[in-house]
Amino acid sequence: MPEEKKQWFAMRAYKKEKQAEEAISAFAPLDCFVAKQFVLRTYHGKKHRVVVPLIPSLVFVYGKKSDVQRFKAVHTYLQYISTGGYVEAKGPLVVPEKQMQDFIKVAQQYESDIHYYTPGEVALVKGSKVKILGGVFEGVVGTLLEDKQAGDKKVLVSLPGNLGSISTTSIESELLEVVE
Repeated sequence: MPEEKKQWFAMRAYKKEKQAEEAISAFAPLDCFVAKQFVLRTYHGKKHRVVVPLIPSLVFVYGKKSDVQRFKAVHTYLQYISTGGYVEAKGPLVVPEKQMQDFIKVAQQYESDIHYYTPGEVALVKGSKVKILGGVFEGVVGTLLEDKQAGDKKVLVSLPGNLGSISTTSIESELLEVVE
C-alpha cells in the first residue's frame, strides 16, 4: 500500500474560519491557509481597518487525508468541498501544490490592491498563460489580464472546482514571460 501524501484540501467552515484556523494550527500534523483582506468597519461611530476572510467560509487544509479525517471527527463544522456532486461519490477537492503556492503568494499580499473574483465573474476566453519573473509575486503562474484603458497588466490565479480566482497588483510587462 503506497504511503499517503500530504495534499491541500479545500474545505468549508461556515462563519468559523478563525476558529478552524486556530484549531488546525494547534493540531500538529495539519497546516492551513485562510486568505484574508483588509476592510473598513464602523464600530461605535468610528471607522476601523480590520482583517477578514477574503473568501467567506473557505479554509485550505494541508495534510494527509487520514489526519484531516481525524481532525474532522472532533471539529464537525469543517466540511470537505467536493469535486462535484456528493463528497462520498466524487471525493474531496484537492488543490495542486504549485497552484496553491501561487494562490498563497498572491493572497498573502492583502495590503496590496489584489482582487478576488467569484466564479463566473471573470469569463476568460482569451489570455496568455504567463509566469512572473520578479518582485513579490516571482514564480507565480496564471492568466494575463489587461486593462487597456488604465494600461494595467495583472495575473489571475484560478482555483480548481469553481472556487474563484485572485489577481495580483499591476505587473510590469518586463516581469512577464509567456509559458505554454
